[in-house]
Amino acid sequence: MENTALKILSFQDGPQVERFLRFSWKVYQNNPFWVPPIVQETKKFLSGQGRFFDHCKHLLLMVEDSQGIAAVVAAYYDSNLCQHWGKKIGLVGYFEALPDKHEAVSALLNAAENFLQKQGAEIIWGPVNGNIANPSGFLSNAYNQMPAFLMAYNPSYYHTYFRRLGYGVSRELLAFTMDLMDLRLKRKVHGILAKARNSEVHIRTFDKKRFKAESNRLAKIYAETFKHHWGYVPQSEEEVYEILDPLRLAIDPDLIVFAEHQGETVGFLLSVPDYNPLIRKLNGDLGVFNALTFLREKKKIREARMVAMGVVASWRGRKVAPLLCASVFDALLRKNYTTSEYSWVLDENVSSQNVSKQFYSELYKRYTIYQKSLQSIH
Repeated sequence: MENTALKILSFQDGPQVERFLRFSWKVYQNNPFWVPPIVQETKKFLSGQGRFFDHCKHLLLMVEDSQGIAAVVAAYYDSNLCQHWGKKIGLVGYFEALPDKHEAVSALLNAAENFLQKQGAEIIWGPVNGNIANPSGFLSNAYNQMPAFLMAYNPSYYHTYFRRLGYGVSRELLAFTMDLMDLRLKRKVHGILAKARNSEVHIRTFDKKRFKAESNRLAKIYAETFKHHWGYVPQSEEEVYEILDPLRLAIDPDLIVFAEHQGETVGFLLSVPDYNPLIRKLNGDLGVFNALTFLREKKKIREARMVAMGVVASWRGRKVAPLLCASVFDALLRKNYTTSEYSWVLDENVSSQNVSKQFYSELYKRYTIYQKSLQSIH
């Protein structure tokens, strides 16, 4: 029987952040598919460090019973998000909970909802870990597979917790997988690149020697191509740079490409090696003592993730997106990668799904974003 002696702690920084973060190790103990968060960067974000918090208020909440921590959640109220969409949106994320803790989870989420309502929120989206660039959504299938880099993983019972508390489905996020060893895909890539030799669009890779300028370029083209995309939040160039800079050593410049026409950027594709097996091996610790191991072992990675692809409106439907994909797949093949995931894609984003299908992709994972109205909460 669930213990009713509950204690809710709320904080924004300090020593409790470590307990909040480390709780997930208890939830997933002996789970061979869970990947720990990158400890150093996640702890900074949970503590409210960074330019993101210039426009976002946050609160970390933890509920304890007689056996210890039962569940944790973070609540976010991002003024940029609300202003961009013209809605008063609160977010909940970093949710973790032990099984059969319904009363504790109910008390925890009620406290998060009350905080968000005090900030002015009228609806809640979740789980979103502060920003959709972070892992978002509850995994809905394929629990026996390791997630790709920066994608979510969770027990199936998390859905029950949210649904019992009045959260309904808001969005479905999709993940596609592509077998780079498929001869059909290879022929497709070679065919597209051959035709592109006479194209008026030029593809070039990310220039790490001009990291700040390239980061700014990525921020600008992302904003232009994703501003109508569900969940988009306006971010300054400084904020995007702050996100990318810690990944400087991890970024493979051949996997980030820009499409250009007469010197103007008209599209981009951001891809990364799937570092998750290595992160799991290092138990989430990418600190200085594990840096050499990371740099050595990352050369062995053979799986990738396509994170985001965008084409400006005036160039959509003009075969820029397939060319971006073919360029990255060609780089992956030359580096002996064997598979690539494309995630996440909104279930309503048919055009992006059609691009991935041109490369013989298979839909293999689904994630759910929930929503709840706060207007009826007293």
